[in-house]
Amino acid sequence: MRSAKGALAALLLAAACFAGAFFLRRETESARPRFKTDIVAGQETLPPVFQLASALLGSFRTLLVDFLWVRAESLQQEGRYFAASQFARWITLLQSRIESGWSFQAWNLGVNVPSVLPRERRWPFVRAALELLWRDALGANPQSLELHHEIGWFWEYRVGGELDPASGIYRRKVMDTVETILGKRPWDLAKFVEAEELLPLLKKDEAVRSFLGELKEAGVRDPEKKWVDVWREPEKFLGDSAAAFREKLSSDPVLEAFDRAMRAAAWRREFGLDIGIVKAAADRYGELRIA
Repeated sequence: MRSAKGALAALLLAAACFAGAFFLRRETESARPRFKTDIVAGQETLPPVFQLASALLGSFRTLLVDFLWVRAESLQQEGRYFAASQFARWITLLQSRIESGWSFQAWNLGVNVPSVLPRERRWPFVRAALELLWRDALGANPQSLELHHEIGWFWEYRVGGELDPASGIYRRKVMDTVETILGKRPWDLAKFVEAEELLPLLKKDEAVRSFLGELKEAGVRDPEKKWVDVWREPEKFLGDSAAAFREKLSSDPVLEAFDRAMRAAAWRREFGLDIGIVKAAADRYGELRIA
């Protein structure tokens, strides 16, 4: 049953990505993560030898990229997927606007590397491939339909399909994450969408400001960042005050809306996709039922 729910979540995410790429491009662009990736910000560096070669070659550094491509493809053919992924990373550092470099790297991380690992150890690499695509690749190429399609492919076929014998594990992991953020089904996605749109106003509301202040006094240093954890296990953070925390969230409409907005924001950080796009996909294709 959990596997079926996980497949539902994965398929909805895949449909959302495809819809964002081909039918909801405007909404997808407005919803992408609003921060620079490590690649764009230059916080990662090439090995010294490649830095020197890149500086000396100047406008001819394409030759260096060609060399790296040849080496990466050779390593991949030899089945040395971890090494091939590292060369692909260097390619994207040198030319972050080349979409094929990101796709090559994501394929190695999310398909080739997992294929040589036990099933129970594969999910972190599949997840890393997805995060690489939506965070780094789209951060450098925000208008790329090819990369949106690539993300959709991973969700539909790698996670939601049966190409990988471990896909059932992936779906359970996805479903656990979804339920951690949204809670148990049924979910009213429209309310989450509405709440997130109101978030700037909600943060200015006196009831919200006072409530966040109370959480800080109780020892929760960054309540907005830790909101999902506090929401799920208030006893762990608030002790005897947990019951009062739950009571306020359920009895005050403003705080209830703020809670939904915080969880919608957590969804965006986790999946790199506005929950409104998922709702639009569900509205377009209907709620899927998997036996």
